[in-house]
Amino acid sequence: MTGYTTLFLDADGTIFDYDRGERFAMEKSLQHFSIAGNSGNLLELYREINKSIWRDFEQGKISAEDLKIERFRRFATELGVEFDPLNFSRIYLEYLSQATFLLSGARGVLDQLKNNYTMILLTNGLSGVQRNRVRLAEVEDYFRKLIISEEIGVAKPAPGIFEKAWEASGRPPLEEVLMVGDSLESDIKGGMGFGLDTCWLRGEGQEKPPEINPTYIIEEITQLPDILQGRVV
Repeated sequence: MTGYTTLFLDADGTIFDYDRGERFAMEKSLQHFSIAGNSGNLLELYREINKSIWRDFEQGKISAEDLKIERFRRFATELGVEFDPLNFSRIYLEYLSQATFLLSGARGVLDQLKNNYTMILLTNGLSGVQRNRVRLAEVEDYFRKLIISEEIGVAKPAPGIFEKAWEASGRPPLEEVLMVGDSLESDIKGGMGFGLDTCWLRGEGQEKPPEINPTYIIEEITQLPDILQGRVV
């Protein structure tokens, strides 16, 4: 057994199948605005833009409110198509908030852990999307608190958001807290910077740079209980 009492869990790519949800929301939005083209190619273009702008957000270069619109303004420019980015953002986020797809095995893991650990959902996502998805997916009761970057004005990897999660969990000794997430930069580097042990949920084909050293590495969320039981994967 490990000595952890508290888990900080990322949402997208850790509990929720964000790739599937993003695909669902984009396909529905493209249909809504009658934008023609290969939906797969358009999604990849959007993902490149979105990844870049979220990086700016995590570095404090853009606000969450501006992010919502700017990514679709850039998307329209790249496509050479005219649409109102504010309206597109509203429709897209509405669909995204309905995308309640969980990663395979995630609910079973939450069931296994709920009685033995204090769990905090710690996400850089947008408030309306995350809260609605958590509610519709019926996973809210697993968590003592949802800590959402848009609501507190600071995002992972900044220490301020980890401070909020730590306070919400009752300020346990830091050695009793494990940060679990799929992002090396925001979840793992951020958790390490706050003094936490970390568990990286490595995506297919991802490589770890030598300067970031998570305490544990897993390939599937279903391996987390083994880590917590001391059966290192």
